[in-house]
Amino acid sequence: MWKDALLQILIVFLPVFMFMVWYDKPDRTGYSHIFIGLCCGLAMLLNMSFTTVNPYGFSLDLRHVPLLIGSIYGGIPISLGLLVVYAAKRLGEIAFQWEYFVLIGFLAVYGTVLFTKKFDYGSRSRKGKLWFALYSCLFLGLLQAGSYFASAQGSMFDKLSAVTGAPLIFVSAFIVATLLCVHYIELTIERFQLKLQLRDMSLRYDREIHGLKDEVDRMERLSLVGQMAASITHEIRNPLAVIRGFIQLLNERSPAEQKTYFHIVLEELDRTNLIINDFLSLAQNRTAEKELFNLNDLLSDLLPLIWADANMRGQIIDLHTDASLEPILMNSKEIKQLVLNLSRNGMEAMNDKGALKIETTNLPDSVQLRVSDTGVGIPAEKLKLLFEPFYTTKTNGTGLGLVLCMSIVERHDGKIQVESTVGQGTTFIVSFSKQSASRDSRQAAEQAG
Repeated sequence: MWKDALLQILIVFLPVFMFMVWYDKPDRTGYSHIFIGLCCGLAMLLNMSFTTVNPYGFSLDLRHVPLLIGSIYGGIPISLGLLVVYAAKRLGEIAFQWEYFVLIGFLAVYGTVLFTKKFDYGSRSRKGKLWFALYSCLFLGLLQAGSYFASAQGSMFDKLSAVTGAPLIFVSAFIVATLLCVHYIELTIERFQLKLQLRDMSLRYDREIHGLKDEVDRMERLSLVGQMAASITHEIRNPLAVIRGFIQLLNERSPAEQKTYFHIVLEELDRTNLIINDFLSLAQNRTAEKELFNLNDLLSDLLPLIWADANMRGQIIDLHTDASLEPILMNSKEIKQLVLNLSRNGMEAMNDKGALKIETTNLPDSVQLRVSDTGVGIPAEKLKLLFEPFYTTKTNGTGLGLVLCMSIVERHDGKIQVESTVGQGTTFIVSFSKQSASRDSRQAAEQAG
């Protein structure tokens, strides 16, 4: 008898062991309810096949353990399937007419209790699931004891003796086996969930590390720009100063009709010096003095220069300004450089029939500048590289124009975005925060006071 009981216990834990192996792979978890249902069905049939009857008249089998486990973790369809298999197998074992009524009562009561509790079983904690399994075990234990009592022969004392002793120990083993099965299945599920959480945390950590690495790389490139700028300051500014001095001397000694040419050369030298200054401002990230300006007024000042550049290219300028635009704190020289850079980028991206649209918009929390061209557009994979130092889509570009724009916008606590469609054009959107402007105004007033 005890060897048979040990064999049945091993069969009971077979679905649990198989589930632990199956559930270890993420791609299998979606079919775990089917897998455990099939394993429990097999274990139930094996237990029913190895049932033995001792001389006292009660059977030693743990068939109800896999039935209960499979019903709990298999879902409604699996539960119905297991009950059908159980009923079919049980009908072949019936020897007395009263056993039909016991089977019908079991199926009615067990099915009702299981399916009414099953709907919220998955949301229970492990403790709640163990209590539910315990209640089910007690019900099945009472049913088994009633079966022993009904099948026992002899007097009432003999019948009471049938449900005590060895049968009581067997029912206790049934309860313990069920609770252990639930416990180990829950441990397997929790271990897998922790494994998934650890994997997700690892992925997030890796993404953060890649993001930090990209930022470090960007800072290293900017540091290289700074080092180059410091070198350029000494290597170029001094020769330019000498050249400008000799050009001024030649201008004074040249005929009047040639003074115009010298004037152009001097202006270009001055513009080159300004470019170097901008390069230095990018590298040094210096703090520029700001005053309240209206972006519309600044655009009005720049419009003749932008128009002249567009006319030389055969292009047109479409300017739309919001009359309700509020003034913000800005460094006019830097913002002019920003507008000129964005405008020239747009014009260089278009053919001689292109149109450059410049517009301002007064938003509730910001002042917005949009510079749109009708050029060739920029592919999506290149958009994220536009503001990288030395990256350029132009044949003769330096890759520093948009970096300077980004630096200027950041010094004004603004944001710059790019929208582009290949074959249709590109739009640069610059937003200056009004809150930042109000904060700077208060700080300036406090310092003045």
